[in-house]
Amino acid sequence: MNSKDSSISVICPSYNSEKFIERAINTVLNQTFVVDEIVFSDDGSIDNTVKLIENNKKKFKDKKINFILLQSNHRGPGYARNLAINASRNDWIAFLDSDDTWNEKKIEKIVNKIAEYPSINIFLHWEKFHRLSSKIIELRHGEKYAPYLPLGKQLYENNFFSTSAVFCRKNLILKSSFFDENLANGQDYDLWLKMSSFMKLHIIEEYLGNYIEEKNSITLRPYYKRFFNEIIIAIRHRKKVSILIFIKKIFKILITRQWIN
Repeated sequence: MNSKDSSISVICPSYNSEKFIERAINTVLNQTFVVDEIVFSDDGSIDNTVKLIENNKKKFKDKKINFILLQSNHRGPGYARNLAINASRNDWIAFLDSDDTWNEKKIEKIVNKIAEYPSINIFLHWEKFHRLSSKIIELRHGEKYAPYLPLGKQLYENNFFSTSAVFCRKNLILKSSFFDENLANGQDYDLWLKMSSFMKLHIIEEYLGNYIEEKNSITLRPYYKRFFNEIIIAIRHRKKVSILIFIKKIFKILITRQWIN
């Protein structure tokens, strides 16, 4: 992992994240394998998020990690992530939302998997979900994934991806036209569906990250917007499945209210 074609950029969007941004910073700095670059993309924070990021710049420089801090007006997580991806310089992208953390050996373990599976272009690992109630739920992402079935169909029926657990080649994102900035929620799910045709997926069955629920999450949006975005995404990608599965998807969104979870 010493050439530009196999180097790693961490993409970390933030929005009013002063209470937990240093937690995310430390989870990158404490990795047993040093990444090549960190790209922070602040989505118009009005608290001390940017100041805290800047205060840690020297720590990244001391580890010879290229440090980039981008700032924009508040336009949502899709815009912030796209801005960071465009500014990134490396072949592999590791997503880290500002309210999440990684196991200190995450990058090391994925680097070893890259060497083991050179044809793979996207990796996904398990996470532990820390609820506001302090309850911890084990998320075994892709536990029922069947490599012999179309991935797009499987993702349409059940989104088993989680942004901070995704590690992929940058060209996958470029081929799929980035995150849709017009979606207030679900940009990540929409992107995974767009990328599914190009994916060569490997699931790492280890808990290498923590998905932490926070009141000020960058992806937090009113429930009604989640509802409409779920419907838009279901309609947009309906050709990946049969009409029966499409109807079931819409029914699930309407009846089970999955968009308010």
